[in-house]
Amino acid sequence: MTMRSTKLFATTVFAAAAVAASPATAAVNVGDTVSCAVTGGGSFTCSQASATIASGNEFTVGSSAQYLGVNFDQNSLQITALLGASLGATILNFRDLTNAFTSVALTTNNGFSGYSAGNATVTNGNLQIDLRGTSFASGATLRYSVAAVPEPATWALMILGMGAVGFAMRRRSKVNTTVRFA
Repeated sequence: MTMRSTKLFATTVFAAAAVAASPATAAVNVGDTVSCAVTGGGSFTCSQASATIASGNEFTVGSSAQYLGVNFDQNSLQITALLGASLGATILNFRDLTNAFTSVALTTNNGFSGYSAGNATVTNGNLQIDLRGTSFASGATLRYSVAAVPEPATWALMILGMGAVGFAMRRRSKVNTTVRFA
């Protein structure tokens, strides 16, 4: 290994370590502001138009009474039935989610009848949860895990690893193999 290639390799390792030491970015960041709207023709509305993500329910959804609690945290979204109901035309829309918020996967459906995993979609930072035709009792929950784009540190370490493998292969001395037949 020449002096120049040693310095280049050391600089690359140092840069990758600096990037890897940066703080992690979660799928939904505490402190982000998310907007809520209800569409579909029903009488339900969000308790507020937007909320800052913190602990507890960011939104409640209902008409004269609040039927659903909506709680975002670092890696999930939970919708809890505060009162029992049967919904005919309610679609929840959450906007202004971070760009890292790329998809959701239903992990728990405890008591929401008529609901399936395909009722939630994410498009360009907008999450839509279609509750039309669902019914639930008080205490029922829907829980989603949130998928995120890989962090920059993950990409940096992956690229560094590929580069190290390529560097090692390029610098490996060639082995001469001799085959003898008796």
